[in-house]
Amino acid sequence: MSYKKTPPAFDKSLLLPQHWPSWFLVGLLKVIALMPLAFSLCLGRGLGLLLYRCAGQRRAIAEVNIALCFPQLNSSEQAAVVKESMVSVGITFFEAGAALWGQADKFKGRHIIEGLEHIEKAQAEGRGALLLGAHFTTIDVAGRIVAYYQRVDTVYRKHKDPVMAYQVTKARDQFGDSILRSDMGKLVKTLRRGNLAWYAPDQDYGAKHSVFAPFFGQQAATVTGSARIAKVSRAALLPFSHYRDERGYYRVVIKPALENFPSGDDVADATLVNQHIEAAIAECPEQYLWVHRRFKTRPEGEQRPYKKS
Repeated sequence: MSYKKTPPAFDKSLLLPQHWPSWFLVGLLKVIALMPLAFSLCLGRGLGLLLYRCAGQRRAIAEVNIALCFPQLNSSEQAAVVKESMVSVGITFFEAGAALWGQADKFKGRHIIEGLEHIEKAQAEGRGALLLGAHFTTIDVAGRIVAYYQRVDTVYRKHKDPVMAYQVTKARDQFGDSILRSDMGKLVKTLRRGNLAWYAPDQDYGAKHSVFAPFFGQQAATVTGSARIAKVSRAALLPFSHYRDERGYYRVVIKPALENFPSGDDVADATLVNQHIEAAIAECPEQYLWVHRRFKTRPEGEQRPYKKS
């Protein structure tokens, strides 16, 4: 399924020489996207192993996160999860390119999707459906797969590189609107129209719009946006997860809507959201984006667990 809309405006300043390396990278990704997916996955695995060896700062962040979240694992087991998580980051670099710029049917025979009936139920009730996502490395592939069945709008944070931001937004807009995190009003409007949207509240955006709620046994600054959006839009909040297997096939899971949500208690609501995200991660920890500083905002008196960069 494709969704026609006016593409994002092109800024001629993107043609200036300082952006040429970014254009080269996008062009390379588009060429690789046309090749068999197995080739992309192989390249990605190689890139991931290189990141594991060379991206010391990001690897150190992943090591801290995994040690905090999986204390039941011994040091060797934790190290194995760290390594595979970095490999998965490398894979997503080329995998996302295939999802954004590959042939339209590239993933049609390579997935199973469970729970579409939960979206249909919400929409039959005259409600929008908000996919409660998380930053798994299969984000763009999952979005592409869902778009085979329904238009899906995406809440995102703008890429720092302006060329990549333009190209990724243009590609995603084939399947639905790209909505900046700062424009929650637009998200509420699309949900009130009964549309489907994706939103991930699993990263640390500071204390201003967050409460502390447990996440794998740690107090984590958790945005309260999920509850606010659900309250204002009346949308059903559907836990959403997605995984890749070793052959490059994908499983996308949509679970029933959270009941009695929001409850009016921000901490209880944030805790419930985190519990669903935890359960999704626990199925395949190595495919979660552990290189993010999930615990950088601490309760008063606690030190950050990460080394200063």
